[in-house]
Parts: sequence; structure tokens; C-alpha cells
Amino acid sequence: MEEESNIQESINSKKEDYKKSISNFIKDKYDWIFFGIFVLGIVIRIYYFFTTMNQPLWWDKSDYMAYAKTLAYIGLTNWIVSPQHNSLFSYLAATFFKIGFTSPLIKFLLVLLPSILLILLTYKICNILYKDKRIGLICSFLMIIFWNILFNSFRFHVYVLALFFAF
Repeated sequence: MEEESNIQESINSKKEDYKKSISNFIKDKYDWIFFGIFVLGIVIRIYYFFTTMNQPLWWDKSDYMAYAKTLAYIGLTNWIVSPQHNSLFSYLAATFFKIGFTSPLIKFLLVLLPSILLILLTYKICNILYKDKRIGLICSFLMIIFWNILFNSFRFHVYVLALFFAF
């Protein structure tokens, strides 16, 4: 009986914490501005993702994906990856190919999703480092429009995923 009471208190405490965090979010104008920036970043990335979803691969992206397909479908192809493109990225893509995912879905999971999460991580890290949400807002806005991140968010590159893991 006492154990059930402790569990109920814990649940009630977590509900109260959740209500306080939502209340704080509603009251803070910087969180609303970040929410707008985050949504804008998602819209930009989703638009370009669907625009470039089925475009042909460039030679270096082809190297990553051909090696991933070689790893996933052993015996069907005989691709030897160049030393510059031998990375964990091809192994991750091969795992998704083995599961049965298509190239656009793999691009979404390995490139676009980390690109979206980079916006959130940039904001959080800047808030921790500088204790000023305005700096986090500026940096996260720059992250959504930075051409290099956008360019690499729609191709099979390791750069966005590497930056995500670095953050």
C-alpha cells in the first residue's frame, strides 16, 4: 500500500513538473521565437528534401551509396570504396538497406533528421555556454540558413551527421 502511494506521489510530481515547464514555455518570448525559427528550419528542409529527393547522385555520394549497397547485398555488386569515402556512414546506410528502406527514407534518417536536430542542439548549446537566449536564437537562425549545412542536408554526405555527433 505504501509503495503504491509513493508511485502515485512520483506520478503527481512529474505531472506538476510537466505543467510548470509548459507554463514557463508559454510565458517566455524567447522560447516562442525559437519555436518559430525551428518550424521555419523544418519547413525549409522539408521543401528542399522533396525537391531533391529523387535527383541523381553526384560521384562522391554515389561512392557512399554503392558501397552501402555492396555491404547490404553481398554478392550482387562488387564495389570497392575509395579510401576517402570509407566511413561509418556507408555501414549505417547498408543497415537500413538490409531492413528494406528506400534511398529517400535513408536520406531522411541519416541526413535530414540530424540537420533538423542540429537547430535544436545549436540553440541548447548556446544557451548553456552563454546564458543568454538571444545568442542561442541568433545561432540557431544562422544554422537554418547556413548554405553549407543546407547544401549537405540534401545529399548523401557525412558532414551533417558528423556535425550532429560532434555536437
